[in-house]
Amino acid sequence: MALDESISIDQLPSQNNLELESIDRLYSLFLMVVALTCIAGTIKYWALMMGISDNGVLRFDIAPLQWRLAGSALAILLPLTALGIWFRTAFGWWGWLLITFMQYMMHAVLPHWFGMNTLHLITSGSIVIMFILFQVMFYLRDKNRTET
Repeated sequence: MALDESISIDQLPSQNNLELESIDRLYSLFLMVVALTCIAGTIKYWALMMGISDNGVLRFDIAPLQWRLAGSALAILLPLTALGIWFRTAFGWWGWLLITFMQYMMHAVLPHWFGMNTLHLITSGSIVIMFILFQVMFYLRDKNRTET
């Protein structure tokens, strides 16, 4: 930039730009929390399957068939989904939706086999609502950018 050039007021960061950047930062933080939640779920299911937690009742070799199937699938899908969400790939959210659907079926539809887990259902519902809110905010931001 030459000395005779001046900076116009339009080139300076505005308050709106700072707010938009904070939305991106909040979304990144949200994704990190969801990915870390998936990692915590991975540890939980691996501990269940190895008999480390719940006094070994759901250890893989003695667990009922439905727990063997669900536990194996979730123990594999959760870390892959965590990586997908962390790296912001499409399979991360699709994996998360599949896992959420599986756990909803386990704990809300089939509680006589898997037990009721209200906390998980509330957490998953909250994540869905937060994701939708972020997508609406991004849509409005992009719409405002194209209008100006």
